[in-house]
Amino acid sequence: MSIKGVIFDVDGVIFDSEKLHAQAWKTVFEKRNILLVDDRSGVGRSDKEFLSQLKEKGAIPKNLNIGEIQDEKLEVLIGLANKKVELFPQVRELLMSLKKKYVLGVASNSDKKFIAGIIRNTGLTHYFETVLTINDIKKPKPSPEIYLLSAQKMGLKPEECVVIEDSVYGIEAAKKAGMKCIAVSHTLPEEKLKKADLIFEKISVEEILAFIEQLS
Repeated sequence: MSIKGVIFDVDGVIFDSEKLHAQAWKTVFEKRNILLVDDRSGVGRSDKEFLSQLKEKGAIPKNLNIGEIQDEKLEVLIGLANKKVELFPQVRELLMSLKKKYVLGVASNSDKKFIAGIIRNTGLTHYFETVLTINDIKKPKPSPEIYLLSAQKMGLKPEECVVIEDSVYGIEAAKKAGMKCIAVSHTLPEEKLKKADLIFEKISVEEILAFIEQLS
């Protein structure tokens, strides 16, 4: 089965935005006099599930309103992104190269307002046939739902798609969807990403193109 589509996660893959998420959480929690230890457990996870996990661990008060915290964090996050959000090196070049031969899509556990905004503001909109986010699905990664829906929207079979991810949850979702997965260790160390089919320390246009061609 030849590869016809490439689906990108966004935070930590296209944009160096995981640090913006961390800053947004810090701002929201410090306002409530909550000191949140920087542990990376929320990388790739939906905000709702991350907050639920923090409650279960006793890291935040159980009486905090999750919906209220989510909304406030999103507002802070968008504000930070509007000031500055950085593309990882070689991302634009990779998108230009892939677009010549493959259908491209986005699948993110983040909110659509944030994702659509940073893609639009950095001039990347025209590269993607589909942009799906947490708002488009019932179950976030590690459920395969968003990747299966992406393939459907792109008019492709799951096995015709390759995913590029940076998180444990994202890799798990891609593999459950029956897709090959390339991981970049922008956010997490390589040892946490071993379930991916290929791992890169950073985006490498030539090597990623060669891997996808090899699959075809």
